[in-house]
Amino acid sequence: IKPLRMYLGGPGGTGKSRVINALKDFFVQRNQSRRLRLASYTGVAARNIGGMTLHS
Repeated sequence: IKPLRMYLGGPGGTGKSRVINALKDFFVQRNQSRRLRLASYTGVAARNIGGMTLHS
């Protein structure tokens, strides 16, 4: 199965974190959280979404 990779971008306050949290909840509710990986370009953003930096 080919992995789905998505980019979610936009200015501050547009709801990016809300979308990410909804996706996390979706995977957790279906007991599939191990299939979701979150990454960001910066350490602060990665920490805010509970993910890792892309270079990690």
